[in-house]
Amino acid sequence: MREPDPRARQARSERAIGVGRLQDQIGYALRRAQLSVFADIIAVLAEFDLSPAKFSVLSVIRENPGASSSDVGRVLEIRKANFAPLLDALEQRDLVVRRASEEDRRTFALYLTPKGRALLARATRAQCRHEARLVARIGESGRVQLLELLDRLTQVSAATVGADGRPEEDTKRPARKA
Repeated sequence: MREPDPRARQARSERAIGVGRLQDQIGYALRRAQLSVFADIIAVLAEFDLSPAKFSVLSVIRENPGASSSDVGRVLEIRKANFAPLLDALEQRDLVVRRASEEDRRTFALYLTPKGRALLARATRAQCRHEARLVARIGESGRVQLLELLDRLTQVSAATVGADGRPEEDTKRPARKA
């Protein structure tokens, strides 16, 4: 039996493969866009040994010093089972500190350490360069439009089902800043 010609094998592997109706589906397009955006932000944050989730947690704590871990996890939609080890890792690196809450001694208030503030400042500058690359591809008006459209999709997916079985908008969701 003859070995196949390597050039023919390569040509087969490089031929265009159609995706059919997938290309017209929002979920498929969102997933492809997410993969592209995440590949870049993961590479950007790797320099700081941060994942997008850890960067988000640090950012929310910076904006809300003293917030409880359950509030930070909830606003970022991170399950408790996933949030606890993430927070432990940030604490072990001396980026975050937990202190007993003054309002409710049963919960912990989260704060960035000086090391956490410094690291987040550097990571935020890098993240801003990442964001600028994305905006360069779609323009400022495209950015505003995309965020508005994604916010609408997020509101629909966060809807709860009412007594009549139809979705009700979740009014607890914060409005997006333009």
